[in-house]
Amino acid sequence: MAEKENPRIVLGVTGSIAAFRAADLASAMVQEGWEVHAILTPDAARFITPLTLAALTHRPVHTSLWEEGEGGRMTHLALAAAADVVVVAPASADCLARAAHGMAGDVL
Repeated sequence: MAEKENPRIVLGVTGSIAAFRAADLASAMVQEGWEVHAILTPDAARFITPLTLAALTHRPVHTSLWEEGEGGRMTHLALAAAADVVVVAPASADCLARAAHGMAGDVL
């Protein structure tokens, strides 16, 4: 990764009891000067609200696979193309199993 002023981090949050810790992680990343774009799975939103992460990251939180971004491009495609790093924390067992089998049923 080339050195940037503000690296772009995509923070994926899955449905785990540890999801509330994503708020601390997002806050720490922002304090380091990182540009944090949060994605919540539907189950993650049962543990932490999109509003909480939006307030901490100063950016909208993505919760739907069908959101349309700039220029009509699907948000998840735009995030993936522009991200310097993708962090999934917490990564639930379900998320890991879906990733291992190539299943992509939500925005993360």
